[in-house]
Amino acid sequence: MKLRFLIIFLLVVFCSTANLAQKRNYEIEISLEETGISKGAKDIPVKVTITNKADEVLKTSGLVTIHFFFSKCELGAVCREKESTFSAYSEIPAKRIDSNESFEFEVNLAGLYWNNRDGNVFYKENIRNFNMVPPENIYFYARQLSLIGYEKSGNGSANRIPIYDYTDSNVSNVIFR
Repeated sequence: MKLRFLIIFLLVVFCSTANLAQKRNYEIEISLEETGISKGAKDIPVKVTITNKADEVLKTSGLVTIHFFFSKCELGAVCREKESTFSAYSEIPAKRIDSNESFEFEVNLAGLYWNNRDGNVFYKENIRNFNMVPPENIYFYARQLSLIGYEKSGNGSANRIPIYDYTDSNVSNVIFR
């Protein structure tokens, strides 16, 4: 009887940890109505499409936010210039996306708080400041960060450093007017 209980317990633990360890498999695509962007515009819509490539349902409630970037450098290139990348983020609407299905939503880039990426990318104020994005930052893309765990701080303190996995979108070249 104890052996049967132990086997059932181990199966339940294995199945639940295997489910937690599954890597989400999805793609993000962004599209702007116009690649010429007026810095003073009140409405700069970007369409975001999330496509579930996994065999199971993807719940966007587990993704939480999507970050948008305007950068002086191409995605993946090391960029050491001052004010090289500005970012802002928005919540992803809650949705269940079936396998091989897509979900689209729109975000107004002019309605977000933009921040130099050298600062805290999760910092947010309730102000609209799209005009702060430098006109040289012509590479536009999105990134979804997923918390995958923590590691201990190297200084021996009790602080934990978050570790993220991320998924990048396509890159659009823009021109600021």
